[in-house]
Amino acid sequence: MRVTRIAEDTFADSKSAKRENPFHARPDLQTIKTMLKLMFQFNDQDPEFHRFASQCSLDFFTRNKMILSHGAYSDHIYVIVDGIIKIFRSSTQGKRTTYAFLRKGQLLPELNPLFKIPHGFSAIALMDTVCLKIPYSVFFNIFLHRQTATLWLISQLTKFQEQISEWKLIRFDRVEIKIARLFLEMSKDSNLVKSDNKTTMIIVPLTRKDIAEVIDSTVETVIRIIQKWRKKGILHVRAKIFSILDINEIRKIAEIAS
Repeated sequence: MRVTRIAEDTFADSKSAKRENPFHARPDLQTIKTMLKLMFQFNDQDPEFHRFASQCSLDFFTRNKMILSHGAYSDHIYVIVDGIIKIFRSSTQGKRTTYAFLRKGQLLPELNPLFKIPHGFSAIALMDTVCLKIPYSVFFNIFLHRQTATLWLISQLTKFQEQISEWKLIRFDRVEIKIARLFLEMSKDSNLVKSDNKTTMIIVPLTRKDIAEVIDSTVETVIRIIQKWRKKGILHVRAKIFSILDINEIRKIAEIAS
């Protein structure tokens, strides 16, 4: 029987706090250039490319570090080099609504400061995360002079809207179906999947509270569903690691044909 393990809270806060920032000494110019090439199809012969790269930097965020705050202003954009970022908004009553999880290569789709408008949402690192930081003045210059930048921006914003729609659809189902679909959605991200001949490990850096926020439920309900699955032999829980013993059963719960 194939076993799928979903690890929760794999990146412990205590370890993250002790981890040395690998970009503390200086920005990694090679990483910056690699990202700009992938995004905007620059080449080494372009003199503007090296000038733009020298004006960018890399920012390092430990787990649970706030990256953007709703209502605040900034003068740059972020693109994820590595890690996962949660996009959410808090109501005046303090309730959080999660809109999407952004991963490697994705833009934090917050362009409001270009029009001197404050951020419309908040963003927090769900694991140790590295972002390419591009000043708005640099990005705007690239955007005006390179068609590839226009195409890249459109594709990024389209992908973000698709992700928001996916999470909205999940919220309409029963709680048990929501959790199953959430796990299956996370398993689509190849960056989170570790496999060998016998086991597929899916790293899900979400707490039970995160899961409850995504599916618009309560922590108590999430815990109750997980305990129910454990009693039925669908999954095994040990040391904050969820081992799903029957992935086909999770698919059935999610009402997706196996």
